[in-house]
Amino acid sequence: MAPEDSAKVEIVKEFNKFDLYSKGDDLPEVAQLEPLYLALAEKYGLGGKIRW
Repeated sequence: MAPEDSAKVEIVKEFNKFDLYSKGDDLPEVAQLEPLYLALAEKYGLGGKIRW
């Protein structure tokens, strides 16, 4: 490992504690997400149409 990479390793380890991506096996419940995404699609001019 290059010397400049050693310092970055500690930063990456700290950042990993706050990883924003779920690593769980549970799938989201579409019925709960649908209203949120339909509203966003409407807000951003997609006519509320989403292909599920």
